[in-house]
Amino acid sequence: MKEVFLLEKEEARDLDVNISQLGFIPYDYGPYSKQVDDAIRELERTGRILIDREAQGQKEIINLTKEGKLEAEVVLGMLKDDKLELLRRKRKGWDQLGYSGILQKIYDEYPAYRSKSKIADKVMPTRRWT
Repeated sequence: MKEVFLLEKEEARDLDVNISQLGFIPYDYGPYSKQVDDAIRELERTGRILIDREAQGQKEIINLTKEGKLEAEVVLGMLKDDKLELLRRKRKGWDQLGYSGILQKIYDEYPAYRSKSKIADKVMPTRRWT
């Protein structure tokens, strides 16, 4: 969800990816989009992805199935090489930030998405000046 948010906000135009407004709203654990959530559930239902839900419910790890990988290859094959490289580079950077790092980036650069967060103070503790 967080990486799709960043893709829409920061990279869709440069990648020439046609992402309509996904309707992200501030929510309990950061930006949330019902459209993205529905798409993820449909991909799971149709066997293109497997979702590993961690115990705390704040994080889901999504893995492509064999069918999902084949479909992804077709879709990615439609991107020009420079756009594909940009997408890979951005994705790698976001992955390296990890869950908390991505949320820190979002809350820092898009502060409106902190407004309903249950975890904003844990992700970005209040700074104390000494």
